[in-house]
Amino acid sequence: MQAQKGGKHRTRSKSEGKAKMSEPRQGLKSLGLESAVRLRRVLRDIRSNRLKISPPHPNDLCILVDMGFVEIQNDVPVITSAGLREIVFTY
Repeated sequence: MQAQKGGKHRTRSKSEGKAKMSEPRQGLKSLGLESAVRLRRVLRDIRSNRLKISPPHPNDLCILVDMGFVEIQNDVPVITSAGLREIVFTY
């Protein structure tokens, strides 16, 4: 084992040697209570085909698509399996 520059060895902490990992997504919960409730309602409306009665706001759809809970197929929002899990998830 060779000494490093200056003759001092530096030990690494356990977290220092690993690449930074992003925090796991916490779903809608991470967006705050009001947003989580509103977006879960949008997910339920999509699942139940109530989009004509209660059309979602475009920003809400963008958030759900970005989070992977909704996909747009033939210009129609479709809930993903992750979106279904989010609906049934209880806090």
